[in-house]
Amino acid sequence: MIGEGKVVCVTGASGFIASWLVKLLLQRGYTVHATVRSLDDPKKTKHLLDFDGAMERLSLFEASLLEEGSFESAVNGCQCVFHTASPIMFPVSGQQAQLLEPAVKGTLNVLKSSAKVPSLKRVVLTSSIAAVLFGAKPPEFGALWYPLSKTLAENAAVEFAKNKGLELVVINPGFVIGPILQPTLNISSEGFIGLIETDVANAHILAFENPQANGRYIMAADVYHSSDIMKIINQNYPAFDYSERYKDSKYVGTPNYFVSRTKAESLGVKFTTVEESIKDTAQLLDPAVKGTLNVLKSAAKVPSLKRVVLTSSIAAVLYGVKPPDFGAVVDETWFSDPETCEQKELWYPLAKTLAENAAVEFSKKNGLELVVINPGFVIGPILQPTLNITSEGFIRLIETGKEIFPDGIYRLVDVRDVANAHILAFENPQANGRYLLVANIYHSSDIMKIINQNYPSLDYSERYKDSKYVGTPPFFVSRTKAESLGVKFTTAEESIKDTVESLKEKKFLSF
Repeated sequence: MIGEGKVVCVTGASGFIASWLVKLLLQRGYTVHATVRSLDDPKKTKHLLDFDGAMERLSLFEASLLEEGSFESAVNGCQCVFHTASPIMFPVSGQQAQLLEPAVKGTLNVLKSSAKVPSLKRVVLTSSIAAVLFGAKPPEFGALWYPLSKTLAENAAVEFAKNKGLELVVINPGFVIGPILQPTLNISSEGFIGLIETDVANAHILAFENPQANGRYIMAADVYHSSDIMKIINQNYPAFDYSERYKDSKYVGTPNYFVSRTKAESLGVKFTTVEESIKDTAQLLDPAVKGTLNVLKSAAKVPSLKRVVLTSSIAAVLYGVKPPDFGAVVDETWFSDPETCEQKELWYPLAKTLAENAAVEFSKKNGLELVVINPGFVIGPILQPTLNITSEGFIRLIETGKEIFPDGIYRLVDVRDVANAHILAFENPQANGRYLLVANIYHSSDIMKIINQNYPSLDYSERYKDSKYVGTPPFFVSRTKAESLGVKFTTAEESIKDTVESLKEKKFLSF
């Protein structure tokens, strides 16, 4: 194999592109040093360790972009570093400190470590099409912090590499789509330029293996309008029925600019068709809809079965064309808009919305009574031996202060109330439609105060003493219909305390 005996480093290895890069490098026989932010987070590491060849040739290292020197053990003995890691923090407030400085500083920290390794001659940097497209003209479209961060990081890398005698090759991918290897969803924010991630990962490897590789390689297979993307999805997944989205589109079929593929193809990149890329990506949503319909189809065949209680999510409620106004009361008549979810790349809300819509439509046609439960952020005692996503997020909030939601707002509901609501939805003959389950809306600073009151030894007062949160949530979620069903909501204080006690009992938390 071409990579046999060669050692390379991949930073940010748990990411979308980087995961594919690690997989392809292992397939080619390379020994890979992969960095992640935390070795204790299985969502960042397990899928990497499951790759063929990982047991023999993959080593994981914990490293932080913002900590100088933290990459030195990872790059030691390597011939090439693939620097894919980049901090992306949305929404950005205090833009320079939050996004620009980490992007530049993180890149320079990796390069400084690389420059100390005699065997290491080449660095392949993952930049972005965002560092290409936003010149002085056309005029500014507001504060383009992400493109600026990528541009500054790339410029800093070029300057440093020149001064230190490093060979720097830059890969500038567009909007990256395709099958995901990591268990969590990635964020793409670079525009409607379609490219599959295996092409990007392969380009990184070619940029190392080809001695003549130099400068920048722009990776954009095609420029597509969203209406064209929706047509392709609709052709492959007619059950989604998105024809309304594009039938009145004013887009005339010619993009307002093109992106050259010449240099990338000269490197040996063979671009995957956009049709294939989109089809593979759409398969992420297909199981949510297909799985729900499969259950309903089976249910419809049973004469004695009249009612189905579907667990949806508050995510299928909150993401409409317009966000809720300040002080608004959200109720069961609110629906997330699939197009809005898609444009903002809110894949979990989109999956929940599509599945719920498909269930409603199927139930109408097949005479099933469908009752939908839409819970918020579910906390409370866990019974299963493994951590669920909300419990993992809750632990992370307690241990590190890292927010799950960018605004720090949590729409809390106790798991016992959610389970009880499902039973009531079956037992009550009058139950119908949707039931939103949100007991309280709390800011993370309020949650930390409650934890601190019950567990003063933790002393988390530093987390909330300077909080700017004023105590009034931006909007409310109506409890009226859920309470009419017989749901008696557990107080947030009790839910939070019982959650902590349960996590301690199962050894997921220790203090």
